[in-house]
Amino acid sequence: MTSMFSGKKVWILGASSGIGAAVASLLAREGAQLALSARRKERLDEVLVSLEGDGQVALPLDVTHANELMHAVEKLRQQWQTIDTVFYCAGTYRPTPAAAFDAEAHHTMMSVNYGGLINTIDAVLPWCREQQASSIVAVASVVGYRAIPLASAYGASKSAMQYFCNAIRYELQQDGIKLQVVNPGFVETPLTEQNEFAMPCLMSVSEAAQQIVQGMKQGSREIHFPKRFSLVLKALGFLPERLYSWLLAKKVFGT
Repeated sequence: MTSMFSGKKVWILGASSGIGAAVASLLAREGAQLALSARRKERLDEVLVSLEGDGQVALPLDVTHANELMHAVEKLRQQWQTIDTVFYCAGTYRPTPAAAFDAEAHHTMMSVNYGGLINTIDAVLPWCREQQASSIVAVASVVGYRAIPLASAYGASKSAMQYFCNAIRYELQQDGIKLQVVNPGFVETPLTEQNEFAMPCLMSVSEAAQQIVQGMKQGSREIHFPKRFSLVLKALGFLPERLYSWLLAKKVFGT
């Protein structure tokens, strides 16, 4: 049975490890033609070698540098002429406790996670508008639903991504561009290895990739998982601030 991704041209940013590399592997098996981007060229080359199919390319770049993204788009347009999907999952993370406040960490996460998405959309939007049939997929996080201690930087950047995508989606629809937001829970990646706390409903990266690709096929505006975790966090978003703060104090700080 032919996959809907067979022969489709997909650009994955943040493809050197974690969710990006797993999604690349899955889409390659389904017959997609891929362009992979990340900062680490040597790691990109390793992922590229592991993929099935021909015609896959590596485009090393830093998403915080708008000029590098513009150059990559020019190169891809020469090779592909058309593009079907832009998959943005470039990101960085580290816990940010207020007791050891680190302004640089906050600036870095906002620059990579949110700023990188802005730079990417700025670079690809004219190309996507020409076709009126492209899709953009942005990987945010369930952490962006509501404020969580120790995640002030990461959560703020992911919340910014969610707001931006939800706001611009309706305008992009007028140009025939589909925008999907992915909000994963805890996934086993090099980034989450930093966490020293128990991560509820932890998923393997291959399971996460399957959930994402399935959501892309279904055209879901939001792809969130695992449901038993993400739905609980969504419900917490409706709690009054006083009650939510009391629960945080009990669960996180034990007061």
